[in-house]
Amino acid sequence: MESCNKICRLCFNKCDRNFEDIEEITMNILDVLLIKINVVVSEEPVMCTNCAEIIQNSFEFKSTCLYTHNYIVPFVNETENSKLDLREIYRCKKGHGDIEISEADTVCGFCMSLLKSCPFLSLDNKDEDVTLVEMMINKCFPELL
Repeated sequence: MESCNKICRLCFNKCDRNFEDIEEITMNILDVLLIKINVVVSEEPVMCTNCAEIIQNSFEFKSTCLYTHNYIVPFVNETENSKLDLREIYRCKKGHGDIEISEADTVCGFCMSLLKSCPFLSLDNKDEDVTLVEMMINKCFPELL
């Protein structure tokens, strides 16, 4: 059995059999995430599956945040000095200005969905003692905890 001597270009751990080649699309994703790596030091640059999963989750999170930001900007410009209500923006996004949202419902400022159905949060973390930022970090960047 031949041993594999590939090193993950992100975490520098040895990759036995669980790795992905770093191709142009991966480099583009890393560029969006502002992660710079030197791939010319290796003939076949790779990343371990753990790093690949983290990169994918980070990219999905950032893409969603950028989409939400671009969606919200016109509303921010309209309201200027008044308070921005994410519930109103949520209603507009769903295309139903008359959609029922209670005062207790919270809209996620990252993905513009109701917090109870936010794709970035797991149901076991949705309690009063855990802040939204802590939940996002736990879901998208668990290595920071």
